[in-house]
Amino acid sequence: MEAEVLVRASHLHLITAPEQIDAAIRHQLYHNQKMVLIYKGRPAVEAVRQIYKEFSVRKDLTNHPFQLSHRERGIMMTDHWGQVSKVSPRDFCRFIATWFQLAELTIHDGKPALVLAKELPIMMVPTFFQGRFADASMLEPFTWVD
Repeated sequence: MEAEVLVRASHLHLITAPEQIDAAIRHQLYHNQKMVLIYKGRPAVEAVRQIYKEFSVRKDLTNHPFQLSHRERGIMMTDHWGQVSKVSPRDFCRFIATWFQLAELTIHDGKPALVLAKELPIMMVPTFFQGRFADASMLEPFTWVD
């Protein structure tokens, strides 16, 4: 389902239709051909699950699959030199912003609404990047480098 976005101000883009909010919760809402990711207003584990799923099916910048590392405790990518290295917080944010339309589930005019964002707030990056909310089922699709 494609989202209908209401522009209330240059910085305030909203999705207010209840069926579209429900579709976003079920990971079935898109805006500008990007899946809507609710990064705030729902349990963090739900956002992490969606992020890890996307990393498991996407390729890195050198067209290699993302991998996981026990030693580095995180998602790994192949760099332009052919070396496998941990995805940096900066690259992590860029991948997420490229793949998803970020949204915050909140209340606007007394009703539930999704407020669209261009990038993850800096305080949210460590929460999603650390992977502390990742469980075994999220890690199954990946191969491990060590």
